[in-house]
Amino acid sequence: MPTRHATLIAVVTLWICAACSSGGTSPPPPAERSVVVTHGTVAFVPDTPMSQQNTTTDEISAFLRNLYRKGFVRPEAKGPTPAPDDAPLLAIAPAFAPAARPKLAGVFTLGRNVELLRGHLAYNGGVTRDGNVVTALLGLTFRGLGSRTGEPTPVVQFTQSGDMTLQRTESGWFVRAFDLRIDVKPPPPTPTPS
Repeated sequence: MPTRHATLIAVVTLWICAACSSGGTSPPPPAERSVVVTHGTVAFVPDTPMSQQNTTTDEISAFLRNLYRKGFVRPEAKGPTPAPDDAPLLAIAPAFAPAARPKLAGVFTLGRNVELLRGHLAYNGGVTRDGNVVTALLGLTFRGLGSRTGEPTPVVQFTQSGDMTLQRTESGWFVRAFDLRIDVKPPPPTPTPS
């Protein structure tokens, strides 16, 4: 038994060393103007088959990815004049219950002429089903970088976190309520080569 344990430790150690010294290569950075969504534990009440849980979390992730991309990226101009600063808010408003819409500007805005460069949204929580009503109660954190519209250089870093309640209807998911906070500040300085 001790030999088996030592062999397992040696294999894991070699795997970690190989992963850490893979020629200094790292995965490419996410594409600009992108949102990556991941989830942790999502509990289902009542107990739900795993295939249905996977489908539901995939739906929630896709909804959030689309919502956050639309909410933080200005739509393409349809003429010589760029879209107004509030265009993203107007684009996502239909995905929110009417009572939740007045609070959007306070948490889905990075600044004048600033939009998402790239971000990562992570969530966990629970999904309940009561008859045909499916509700997701989520805790989430969205971290990212923002740049001036149309430019690739970050001018802000931000963290948005809090709670969001989603509900699924026949036409898809919508945000019934949310309690989010956003902290926007300058990005860390870029190190100069020595």
